[in-house]
Amino acid sequence: SLGARRVYTYFEGKHGNTPAQLGVWTKCWKEAGFDPFVLNETHAQAHPQYPSLKERLMAMPTVNPKHYEMSCFLRHLAMAQIGGGYMVDYDVIPVVALLPTLPQPGNYTVHGDGGFVPSFVSGKASEYLRVIRLMAAMNVTNQREFSHKGKPHISDMHAMRRLATERRVLSRTCVALPSPSPKWDSGFRCDVPSAPPPDSRCLLHGLPIVLHFSHNSFSKGVWGVGLRASRDRG
Repeated sequence: SLGARRVYTYFEGKHGNTPAQLGVWTKCWKEAGFDPFVLNETHAQAHPQYPSLKERLMAMPTVNPKHYEMSCFLRHLAMAQIGGGYMVDYDVIPVVALLPTLPQPGNYTVHGDGGFVPSFVSGKASEYLRVIRLMAAMNVTNQREFSHKGKPHISDMHAMRRLATERRVLSRTCVALPSPSPKWDSGFRCDVPSAPPPDSRCLLHGLPIVLHFSHNSFSKGVWGVGLRASRDRG
């Protein structure tokens, strides 16, 4: 069905990204046999809970530009509004030329790096709504895990790490990160021996099905030489 062959990303064009990068993402997913679809805040705004959720999320502390962090949160509401499905960052591209049809999404699952980085997620509409409501309700006051260099800070990745730890979302690592060395490595950062290997259910011919570049690497050209591993976005 189209739902199982469609993949979404969220793009606002405000955070140093460019339409050219989005063009690369679209081309790669089309060549892998998928129907790529781009979401933005307009889709989130159509949800009846947008005003209340955005108000709560805007109050969350961050060391990043507020509009960047809001995009990371509101993409979940956009997915709830359009009916759920598979969502990837615009710097996540297929490893193989033609991916198999993905199973219909159900419970919210983080397929991203390390099992908690939301670079590749899936779920039905009600699950995306459940997750963004949990994020918006988090108590971040005096929480060491919600800080950056001594300043209060929460991102969707920090929130997802807590949800994964509390088993409120499912985790399944299906993503590899590029490494300068001629080998496939995986996990939250490349070359970390303790990083979890990709889930066997997500492999095709022994390789993870998608590759996650850092925003910096992607902006310099995903086909460049010596790409560095993706780093903590928070």
